[in-house]
Amino acid sequence: MKLTKKIGLLAVVFIIVVPVAIAAAKHKKNAPVTDISGWWDGTYQITSPQSCKGIGGSWVANATQTGTKFTGNYVSDLVTGSVSGKYKDSRNFIWTVNGNGIITFKGKVTNPTTVSGHITSRAKCPGTHKKMQGSFVGTKEPTDE
Repeated sequence: MKLTKKIGLLAVVFIIVVPVAIAAAKHKKNAPVTDISGWWDGTYQITSPQSCKGIGGSWVANATQTGTKFTGNYVSDLVTGSVSGKYKDSRNFIWTVNGNGIITFKGKVTNPTTVSGHITSRAKCPGTHKKMQGSFVGTKEPTDE
């Protein structure tokens, strides 16, 4: 009898729970994305390699979004250039700054006016052959409406 109950419970899991979980995952992936168009400013902090740990600064970006893709301009003391990016799902995005250096941002929209995540710079930490990596946060500036 115990084996029959276990098999019945497994059948319920596969018939009801798994399809619901798959549908929820599809809904999340197809959920609307937050419009990040506008002016953003934030900070970054280098966390590796060790010899560059603690380097930090501020950045400013202006983004225009169409659907799940966005473009714009970016300025910081590490790099100045154009931004191109896209949402990977309803909250997570990746953007790359191409200019006098290249930085890749992988992060998430934590609410409509806040982003945070991880940065990787193709620029090497001085005195090493290692790429600089760290974290970033940003805040969307209010619009003048």
